[in-house]
Amino acid sequence: MSLGKGLPALLAIAVVGLAGCLPKPEEPVEWLEREDAVIVQMKTVESAESELAQRLAVPDFTLYGDGTLIYGTDGAGQTQLLQAKLPEDAVRDLLEFIVDKDFLVFGYQQPTPERETERPTTYLYVHTKLEANAVGAYALDSVLPEDAGKEWEQFRRLQEINERLDEARAVTEGQSEFVPEAVVLFVEPTDPPEVVGSVAEWPIAGIDLAAIAPAGSGLVERRIDGSEAGQAYDGIILGATQASVVGPFRQEDRFFFVGLRPILPYEEHFPEFEGT
Repeated sequence: MSLGKGLPALLAIAVVGLAGCLPKPEEPVEWLEREDAVIVQMKTVESAESELAQRLAVPDFTLYGDGTLIYGTDGAGQTQLLQAKLPEDAVRDLLEFIVDKDFLVFGYQQPTPERETERPTTYLYVHTKLEANAVGAYALDSVLPEDAGKEWEQFRRLQEINERLDEARAVTEGQSEFVPEAVVLFVEPTDPPEVVGSVAEWPIAGIDLAAIAPAGSGLVERRIDGSEAGQAYDGIILGATQASVVGPFRQEDRFFFVGLRPILPYEEHFPEFEGT
């Protein structure tokens, strides 16, 4: 075989070999595009709060696979839950940003900044079709010194992701108040206060606190559905995502502390964060 006849074949082999060495374009991020799939969730828990108050905490940001977003926003002196839709392109951009920050390989335990006052712990969960990861970071709002070492690199990136979640809230469509179909009611009997006349009467006739928490029962947790859930939500802590225990309330001759947490869609698919 002459060199002239063999050159095209050699060039073809060289091209194939070169193609194998070239960088491949990154594959697009994919996720379960279902209404019941939780793909991003952030939850903030106050470290100094009681165990009951921590149990009342609701995620600040829950993004489902169909683009439904339920998130907290400050307004009128309280934190409200809103429901909106995040466009598909915005969901993809958000996930690609998080993946590019290497979140899916972050360690769960992050370094702890020194703070003079107690700060909350932020938990973040992200789930793509290929991978999922969860991280807990105390005092994520800390300002790190410029000479902070390499061990703080993931912490800094978490701060950037947190800011990116704020940006995602700004591009949602069709925002409306989130109205839960069910709530969890926490009822705890208490002794009569010293000044009984200053105690508010329990305002919801359809919910019998005495029946939920009989004398000597201690703290009782009860799921409330339907119209009674709406009455409780409106009458106790309308829209609160991080509620404190309220009360005491008086019902006949007994007294109770009460807490309430709205139930979000598909909570059975929520991640379980260590420490909550």
